[in-house]
Amino acid sequence: MRLKDRSLDAGRYFLVRYRSDFHDISRDRANSAALAELVCHAADSAGVNQILIRPTRTSFGGFVSTSLKFAFTVDSARRCTEGAK
Repeated sequence: MRLKDRSLDAGRYFLVRYRSDFHDISRDRANSAALAELVCHAADSAGVNQILIRPTRTSFGGFVSTSLKFAFTVDSARRCTEGAK
């Protein structure tokens, strides 16, 4: 959301994280799309139009966390499409 002075303000979004080994990025993308479809109706009902899904891998005993980011937009028909507004 842009404010009148053109600064950025954080909007509301659903954040979903899950563990991944990052061996197959296309599988991570497909899993993220499936998760987006699962939470799309709940996000729309809550008035949230952005879903951020982050497959995450932890290493070094949990001290370092690496993640990918897939953003989805909820449209008026309660469908999710990949890509943020």
